[in-house]
Amino acid sequence: MKKLLGITGFVLVFMLAFSASAQYLDDSFPGSTLGSDWQWNHMTTCDGSVNNGLILNPVDGNWRQAAVATPDPSYSWVTLGGSVSYEFTVGSWDISSNTAIGARIYLSTTDGVGVDPWDDYNNSNGVMGELSLNDGNFWWSLYQKTDSPSTAYNNDTYKLGFLDAGTDVEGTTFGFTVSDAGAATIYIDDGSTRTASNGMSVATSQFNNDTRLYVGVINGTGGTFDENQTVTLSNVKVIPEPAVGVLLLGGLFFLRKRRFTRRRR
Repeated sequence: MKKLLGITGFVLVFMLAFSASAQYLDDSFPGSTLGSDWQWNHMTTCDGSVNNGLILNPVDGNWRQAAVATPDPSYSWVTLGGSVSYEFTVGSWDISSNTAIGARIYLSTTDGVGVDPWDDYNNSNGVMGELSLNDGNFWWSLYQKTDSPSTAYNNDTYKLGFLDAGTDVEGTTFGFTVSDAGAATIYIDDGSTRTASNGMSVATSQFNNDTRLYVGVINGTGGTFDENQTVTLSNVKVIPEPAVGVLLLGGLFFLRKRRFTRRRR
C-alpha cells in the first residue's frame, strides 16, 4: 500500500508539474508564418514579417507599434503558478534613429474584450518589460499599472526598476520574472554575463484573470520609417517553473518510497 502511495504521489506530481509547463513557449519564428500561438497586432501602417525571426517595422511615428499577440489569454503568472519568466532575444537592431524607439514584451488583462491594437493603453492592468533607446543608449525597464484603463504606463510614474543595457543589444536576451507571490526581477543576458535587479513587487489579484502576451516595437520619433527600418527578435520565451510546494510534495513521496523499499531488503 505504501509503495502504491509513493507511485501515486509521483504520478500526481508529474501531472501537476506538466500542467504548470503546458503554457511553455519557445518560438524562434522559423519559416514565413507566425503559427497558431500568435496573431498580428499591427497599428495602422506598422508592419512585420517572419523569416528566422520576428521582423518588426514600426513605420508610423505617432507612438504606434508593430506587434504580435497571443489569442490565448492564459499567460498570467498568477494562473500559471510558481515563477514565470517572459523574455525576448534581439537578433538585429536596424533602425537608424538613436532615440525614442522601444522593443517590448508585456502582459495585459483582457477586460473581457478581444485582442486590441491599443491594449497597452486601453486595458486596466499591465506589466511591461521595455527595451528603450534614448540618445544612443539602451535601457531595460519594468513597468506596471493596475486598475488604470486608458493610461499609458511606460513612464517614470509606473516604473518599478531598470538596468543600463549599453549601446549594443544584438544577440542579447532581455526578460523579467514574476512569482505568484508578487516578487519581480528583471535581467539581461548577453550569453556570457547575466545582470539582474530584484526586490521589486507586482500586484497579483488583478492578474488572476484572462491575460494575453504582446511582443512588439514602438516608434515614438514622430517620423515615418521606410521598410528597411526594423528590429528583429530572434526568440521569444515564456518559461514557467513548477511551484515549490509541488516539488516538495514530490520529494516527500520519493523519500517515503525509498524508506519503504529499504525495509524490505
